[in-house]
Amino acid sequence: MTDVHTFTPRPAEARTESLVAAGLAAALVAGYLYVGQGERDVRLLAGLSALAAGVVLVGYLLRAHVQWVDEIQLSAESATLMRNDAPQTLPWTAVRSVRHYSRGGEHWILSADPGHSTMIIRADGLNREEAARLRELISALHAAAVPSAATEHGR
Repeated sequence: MTDVHTFTPRPAEARTESLVAAGLAAALVAGYLYVGQGERDVRLLAGLSALAAGVVLVGYLLRAHVQWVDEIQLSAESATLMRNDAPQTLPWTAVRSVRHYSRGGEHWILSADPGHSTMIIRADGLNREEAARLRELISALHAAAVPSAATEHGR
């Protein structure tokens, strides 16, 4: 029996991340216009800051809605994403490479061999500790599968 590590993203955590990103966008736009461009019209600053925040918020919420994962399961054999009770599973032996990005949230791209679909695992809705644990597990499980994959392909 293999250990299955399960991560369950929480919508409230993802909403908080979205609101923080929107607030940061508003502050950056207002700061840039005020300090960098010398703009002093409060209505223009407020309007453009609100527009920037709205664009970022809509982008994050749309991504969360379209790419939301109900559960992430990692085992020694495979990575599985559950979306609306429909699993997407990718065996570690079929993963060619793992790329990790921390822009716009933390996510991993598991590039797969032909015949398998590439998998994107997002840490949306996970707290920092869970995202760190997910990062460690993906790295360790993929590294552990690489020698066995090379042995299997060499037979």
